Amino acid sequence: MNDETLVSFLLGELPPDEVTRVQAWLEADEANARYFNQLKTVWDKSLELAAVSSVDEHKAWNQFKERIHNGEQQAAPVKPLFNRFYFRAIAVAAILIIAVGLFWLNRPAAEKTLASGQSVLTEKLADGSEITLNKQSTLEYPTAFKGKTRSVKLKGEAFFQISPDKAKPFIIDIKDIQVTVVGTSFNIREDSNYVEVLVETGVVKVSRDGQELTLQAGEKIQMPFAGKIQEKEKVTDKLHNYYRTREFVCDDTPLWKLVQVLNEAYKTKIVFGKEELKELRMNTSFYNESLDQVLEVIRLTFTISVRKQGDTIILE
Repeated sequence: MNDETLVSFLLGELPPDEVTRVQAWLEADEANARYFNQLKTVWDKSLELAAVSSVDEHKAWNQFKERIHNGEQQAAPVKPLFNRFYFRAIAVAAILIIAVGLFWLNRPAAEKTLASGQSVLTEKLADGSEITLNKQSTLEYPTAFKGKTRSVKLKGEAFFQISPDKAKPFIIDIKDIQVTVVGTSFNIREDSNYVEVLVETGVVKVSRDGQELTLQAGEKIQMPFAGKIQEKEKVTDKLHNYYRTREFVCDDTPLWKLVQVLNEAYKTKIVFGKEELKELRMNTSFYNESLDQVLEVIRLTFTISVRKQGDTIILE
């Protein structure tokens, strides 16, 4: 709907079929009605300005005709400058200028999608926050944060270091789960059945369908996509950092947990041939080492065998 038609609607100059079309447009979308109200406000203000104008067009015109009649001056008569046509043109121009201004001020910021593919990527956002995406993850975010929140969407896994701003909380949407922070650092990982949120510093609020839980530094939670929010747990290792630091840090870490992360990091399939091996404890670190090197350390540490069977690696 163009502004010229809306101005004609305000002036009552439209034929019945056009009036019906404008009314249908107003009812079709709340944004249309909001935009029309903004234009009407501008229009009303322009009428107020015209009403208090110090120029009396009719009086000036009559005085001019009287001077002509009395022979005070000879000149071709001119029409009043502030007639209905010119007022309407000026008002329309003012509305167009303000409408353009409103569009640029209120338009949503351009959206950007960061996809990591087979690499780990780090991106700094407009507010100074830094996000590290694990492989096969995507982040949707605006080029500039407008409004009262800083909102992004995540798929996969990412580590967030959020710049503090109490007036504008940072919100991450992942599936039907929402994570809200002010200024903190934390990791979010999407699994096939749940989302894990692990907090390193600060405070994080996790919510879904009216349920809400607050996590402090050193706490984590696994939220299944179906069912109630689970109880929060203490963070007992730093394995979640492997994709940022290229280091596997084990501090009394059960072997099953290290194997779980190795499978994820190296896209492999390591299984236990003996159940009792799962609870063996590791106290070491691996920095930027190959899978074969890590498996060799595990083999020597626990005096176990590492056997390959097709695409599967068996610990027994």
